[in-house]
Amino acid sequence: MRRRAAACGFVSLGGAALLFCLPVSASALEVVAVDTAAESRSIRVELEVVLDAPMDRVIDVLTDYDRIHELHPRFRDSGDLGSPAPGVTEVYTVFRGCLAVFCRTVRRVEKLQRTPTGLLAVEVPGRSDFAEGRTEWRFRAEGNQRTRLYYRAVLEPDFLLPPLFGRRVLAEMTRETTVEMLAAAERVARGEP
Repeated sequence: MRRRAAACGFVSLGGAALLFCLPVSASALEVVAVDTAAESRSIRVELEVVLDAPMDRVIDVLTDYDRIHELHPRFRDSGDLGSPAPGVTEVYTVFRGCLAVFCRTVRRVEKLQRTPTGLLAVEVPGRSDFAEGRTEWRFRAEGNQRTRLYYRAVLEPDFLLPPLFGRRVLAEMTRETTVEMLAAAERVARGEP
């Protein structure tokens, strides 16, 4: 029987370091490092995690664009929009998030390509609710059954956020959603429900 695990890390808010722990049910996901930042116009989220699943299966789950929305309840829809160029796939995701009483459905359209070490996704301005964005997923196999993932996303929202705390909360929500989505991807990659 597996115990309920928690993914923990530190966040710096106004100079104070705060410990956060997120429940990650039935997962062996190990969060090694976390860094989030709210910059003048963008947010940045960086993670290093170890998933208890083989690398090829993790990549298969994370590139199943027609089903990736099933990995997290914030996601409403996702899909493959086709290949605008050799080696490039356009994908979309639709998710719903709330910052206090401000709720919004957000659409992302990205051009995604495989790189020698992982995946690179670049936001498509005008078709996305982000003016700019770049997400990198770098994978490294650790033996046959574990995968180390380095994740980095820099996103510039093209929608209004509450002025004092909106970007910070969006960065934290993005981090939280990504960790929870990776825990779900790990379970699917291991063949668990």
